[in-house]
Amino acid sequence: MTSSSPSVSDITEITHLQLIIKYGKSTLLAKALGDAKAAARAEGLRFPHSNFQPTGRYAKKGTPLTITVSPSISGLEVVIGQYGVYANLNNGVSTQPISHSLNAGANRIVAPIDGMVYIQNRRSSGDAFVEIEGGYPIPTFIKGVTTRDEFNLQILQWNLAPFIELIGEYIHANFQYAKAVIDLIAQPTNLDRRIAMMDEVVAYTNAHFGLSRYALDCAHKSSHYMYIANPDEGAGYASATSYRITFQISTGAGTTILVGSENDQFGLYHEVGHTYQMNENRWSGLG
Repeated sequence: MTSSSPSVSDITEITHLQLIIKYGKSTLLAKALGDAKAAARAEGLRFPHSNFQPTGRYAKKGTPLTITVSPSISGLEVVIGQYGVYANLNNGVSTQPISHSLNAGANRIVAPIDGMVYIQNRRSSGDAFVEIEGGYPIPTFIKGVTTRDEFNLQILQWNLAPFIELIGEYIHANFQYAKAVIDLIAQPTNLDRRIAMMDEVVAYTNAHFGLSRYALDCAHKSSHYMYIANPDEGAGYASATSYRITFQISTGAGTTILVGSENDQFGLYHEVGHTYQMNENRWSGLG
């Protein structure tokens, strides 16, 4: 691929996840991460982190999808949908993501609602290659892999879905396309550094609580992502609950974590911290 005239249909995004996104399909290695809720209990977290593994794809309600899973690997799930209210999704009605079990081999399903497509592998072992055909690719920036020129090209040509996706080592975020593009034009931002900053917040918080994904004993932290949602509205300025932290558009929280100064990220530290918050630190006023 040359820098002078790349074709979006030929762009591939490859990372440690072995995620490949093309116009007609996505392929990923879905890591066996175990169940996030069980991991949270073992790690002493207040809220479980996310079971989602990103695919870089979006589906509208009624869209047929063919999802092919590695032979002999069963127990995976596809999840479609978003948390919260989005004016241009599901008639503006608040929804929850909907999951569907997957068998080994080809699975043919129809998207039950509008939303991003995610894969969950809650097995304790058994990574699986998964191919998803159908739906729309979305602009996806993977830390250390995607160049800004590639991402800008995706923004121009992968514009039929209402999201962009950012993927790091510790975080996975979906921002709304229309607002994110405006923000990124108004405040040009090094997305490699931005995702690294988000990753660092999670890594620092792990360390503060004595956890590490590299530990082999009771200090082990699972590799589940900290998922960042970006609905139209949400509780407070931003919020944390099971499976996600939320930085909505209405309060400007989403804009701040996407393009705001690194010295103005108290909200990110605050909400990430809530997901780890121990009972001993939850007296009145601390949430």
